[in-house]
Amino acid sequence: MGFRITTNMMMNSYRYNLQGNTKKLSDARDMVLTHRTFNSYAADPAGATMEFRLRRSLYQTNSQLTNTKNTYSKYNTAWNNLQGIKTDLLDKTVLPSSIQGDNGPTGEARRALATVLKETSESLIYALNQKLGDQFIFAGNDGLNVPFTWKGEDLYYRGINVKSGGLVEKPIAEEPTWLKDRITAIESAMAGLPENDPEKAAFEKELAWCKYFNHETDVRPADETVGKAQLDAFKQAANADPKVNEWAAYYNHETGEKPAADSPAKLLNKAAGAGRTRWFLTKIGPKPTRSGTSTSAARRTRRSPRRAPGRSG
Repeated sequence: MGFRITTNMMMNSYRYNLQGNTKKLSDARDMVLTHRTFNSYAADPAGATMEFRLRRSLYQTNSQLTNTKNTYSKYNTAWNNLQGIKTDLLDKTVLPSSIQGDNGPTGEARRALATVLKETSESLIYALNQKLGDQFIFAGNDGLNVPFTWKGEDLYYRGINVKSGGLVEKPIAEEPTWLKDRITAIESAMAGLPENDPEKAAFEKELAWCKYFNHETDVRPADETVGKAQLDAFKQAANADPKVNEWAAYYNHETGEKPAADSPAKLLNKAAGAGRTRWFLTKIGPKPTRSGTSTSAARRTRRSPRRAPGRSG
């Protein structure tokens, strides 16, 4: 029995083959134009994963490159402005005006000097108020507002008068109390002693060294043995203090400044290090049992010695 092929069957086969070839042609054209080896994740999962990683790395690298270029441009512009400020400050026309202003018999030279200094200051402020894009270079984290402004004869930086304030002193570390306690104890002990008592003379020597350590006097006492004994006792008592050597140098007049306190970042690092140490010790330490011995020790005590087979007793 023969198989009948109709015109509709031929047209359907033709359409199906035409659509398949058209799709293959479109995929091949996309591969040529985009240089892709696949058009969907399912076509090549391993290759697609690697490509996504490479694309993410490329985006991150481009972002870092852009940030680096912006940072370089900002600091390069700032450097050029500072070089211009240096050139203005080294202007040779200011020196003759200053000399004439000091030696001139009339006030004309001083007025000329004032004009030169005012123009120089305005030039400096103009250079310090330069912008890079929409941000002022020397404005810190407030880059949208002008950093330097004149209010009459006073110069303000971000709303603060540059003449106000001064250098911020570093905070001093907490001073040990042994010296004040020792002075109080010596003075209390000397209160009831007569003038000719030898013990009072010994207390006076020690008190002289305490006052020397406290920087109440710069005259070093004669008996070095007493001072050395006191410093040794202080170092031994304050051995846990990390600044014991700095305080000992201050007491011994090797330096005139008291030790500075640790910065907040250093204190946080110390606290974090102590926390990590405690965590590590709790993790590796033996697990205690109810009786107070470790688990491994309890297991060893519960084990009974093995006996050879066939023997008793």
